[in-house]
Amino acid sequence: MADLTRSERCIEDIRKAADRVCSETYKLRDSMIARVRCQIESENSICNGDSRTGVEVSGSDSSGLLFFQPGDIDTQKIQEILGRLEAEGDPVKNAQLWKMSSLRNNTRSVDVLMSTSEERAWLCDDHMNLCLVDIYGKTVVKRKINHIPETIAISDSGDIYYSSYREMAVKKLDVSGKVGYVLNTSPLHPLGLCLTNGGSLLVCVVDKFDFVTGKDKPKDILKVELDSGVVTSVKFKDEDEMLTGPYRILENINGDIILVDGLSETAGRLVVFNDIGGVKFTYHGENSENGDIFCPTNMCIDYKGNIFVVDGESHCIHVLNSSGKLQRKIAPDEIGGSEATVLSIGRDELMWVGHANGEVTVFRYGRSKRVMSRKLNEKETFF
Repeated sequence: MADLTRSERCIEDIRKAADRVCSETYKLRDSMIARVRCQIESENSICNGDSRTGVEVSGSDSSGLLFFQPGDIDTQKIQEILGRLEAEGDPVKNAQLWKMSSLRNNTRSVDVLMSTSEERAWLCDDHMNLCLVDIYGKTVVKRKINHIPETIAISDSGDIYYSSYREMAVKKLDVSGKVGYVLNTSPLHPLGLCLTNGGSLLVCVVDKFDFVTGKDKPKDILKVELDSGVVTSVKFKDEDEMLTGPYRILENINGDIILVDGLSETAGRLVVFNDIGGVKFTYHGENSENGDIFCPTNMCIDYKGNIFVVDGESHCIHVLNSSGKLQRKIAPDEIGGSEATVLSIGRDELMWVGHANGEVTVFRYGRSKRVMSRKLNEKETFF
């Protein structure tokens, strides 16, 4: 009942705002019609050979004519005025989590993992191969690279973009297996990267991952237009939000830019900027005011815009909605018992979790429209 009341209240606020906009629009329309009618009646539709429609402005400081010129629609300004509607009560709290399988593709910590929408995921093995595996661990595609990347991102066409801290470069592995350079970031090192909803690439770059700020310690977020190759620096409105160690980056489905910002070797925060560059919220963990340490190491978003953050200190996964409200914490024993290092949720509603012991566990997350037969040993938990 509380949710219904909140929804009704939200709808009523939207209706009132729309009424206000419509009221002002009607006033402007009526005023323009009156002025044009006045001009037609006075047969003054052409002035000094100018074919534009003009009317005299009553009470104006000048005797000039008022001409109508069509303007451009600035969606950013409209959004600043009207804001955006986001759900407060998200079903992520009650989403079901079923364990589907467990697999092992390497013996070391799993730090590179990106799921697809076909019940498959890309990960890196012990021999520096990027491998596309299914939920049972079968390797479908194997591509050789010369080092373990910092982060990977996959385009809709199947190309893989990845960052190389050592080589100071961003590279692309295309569907044929060919590796090429996308961006030379020297003298800075690339860390996290992501593909945006618009098809460009965002890259975190640092001179050194040492959590020191200052004029001689450059750190930046670069935006690469993949079609043209143009590279720009992303500037945020809040200059006071000095980034210490931007480590991971994602764009949410609503256009928010989410950054994992390292503050020290054992602590960090989540900084979320809205799509017009302002700080939307920062998250330091659930009980940071009590001295609890929050050390985000990796993150992903789901198909509804919820944010899943791996905490390297508690080994829990913090689940936030797009407004920054903590929905719940997933304990280690709910996802296999071992320390989680990386996770990814695809459009197929599968959650892939990589662990420090080299294991990968796969869960069906949410309420999928596709019905899959459950095995007897599948474990069911709830958010």
